[in-house]
Amino acid sequence: MFAYGRLLGICFSADWRQRRADAAGLRAMTVVPLRWMRQGRVAHRAAGVLFISALTAAMAACTPVSARRVQPGMSQAEVRDRLGAPTLVRPRAGEGEYWYFVSGPVGLTTVRIRFTAGGRVEDASQVLSEDDFNRKVRLRRTTREQLLDEFGPPASVERFERSESEVWVYRYLEASTRMVNNIYIDGSAGVVRRMDMRLDPSELTR
Repeated sequence: MFAYGRLLGICFSADWRQRRADAAGLRAMTVVPLRWMRQGRVAHRAAGVLFISALTAAMAACTPVSARRVQPGMSQAEVRDRLGAPTLVRPRAGEGEYWYFVSGPVGLTTVRIRFTAGGRVEDASQVLSEDDFNRKVRLRRTTREQLLDEFGPPASVERFERSESEVWVYRYLEASTRMVNNIYIDGSAGVVRRMDMRLDPSELTR
């Protein structure tokens, strides 16, 4: 559990040098289960394999995707070869597709790529920022579908049965500071009622 906690800490670190140093420390920790493997300890062998697999998958998810690696005119196959599989694919209204690449276990950055009907890149951008939220979210007008189109999947969704309302939680970086935007959606109308952007509680423990 201690190792897994450090693993999540890597994802939340805004400093790439710290992420690399922490990752090196975690890789060193796998030496112990590997030694157990050579000693024939079957239970520890399974634990070591699972830990290494989790480390590899989590580090891949933590690596932020840069929109600068995507150029207009690239094909979907070229984008997939360069960035891997998208986190989410959504159809664009009328034509084409949106591809979303979400980094970290709970977001922080989301790169959205817009493809034309012919499967070519129209543009790519990192869409989670205070400016984007303020410009694109219109109170009592923006719907759930429009939120997904603009920002991709939220880090989490909390539902309240009595009021039939929802809170979509988006975590993002403002400079190097972790922030959270709680977007409250009216259950009956299905539109955004209000937004609450504030410091992410995890910042208080840094």
